[in-house]
Amino acid sequence: MRTLIFTLFFILSGILAAQETTTATAAANHEIGLRLTGLTNFGMIYKKQLAPLKYRRVRLASAGLGFRSLGTDRNETNFGVNVAIGTERRAQLGGNFFFHHGPEPFGGINWVRSAAGSSSLNTLSVNAGLGYVLGFQAVVSERITIGLETIPSVQLSYTAVTNSNGLFGFMAGFDANAVALTATYSFVR
Repeated sequence: MRTLIFTLFFILSGILAAQETTTATAAANHEIGLRLTGLTNFGMIYKKQLAPLKYRRVRLASAGLGFRSLGTDRNETNFGVNVAIGTERRAQLGGNFFFHHGPEPFGGINWVRSAAGSSSLNTLSVNAGLGYVLGFQAVVSERITIGLETIPSVQLSYTAVTNSNGLFGFMAGFDANAVALTATYSFVR
């Protein structure tokens, strides 16, 4: 009887281990981290592996909600969010060093309400654009990646202010001062 129990235990352990290994290799690699463009300009980044050396990237460039009292009858309320979602392809340059690139559409909205007494001023800004990520990254450990990247882009924006005509804008460019440092943590889920 003991032999039968030990045999069943080892068979069941083998089956469970095989399922666990299959699940781990079939699961996607994920990365989450910070992207810094300066000491006061940072955002979150999340990446999910779609195929070998291909990732979906989601970047929260900025988000905020605020209220500020400027005196007895003056205040300001604001809300804003800017998000980018794109595809990242990686090319191994040697060892643990990679070049990554890919398109990254982005968009955002920002609303500000300034009130003084019975009058108020509302400003709504909406923007959308397309950037192209260019960067390098190094895998410094099994779970940690450090990288540098920049995103040349084109952008359209529209701003509407209470009691005035809307303002339309177009921007395109490459800012060499906007090179970002990224640090991500990898995990399998």
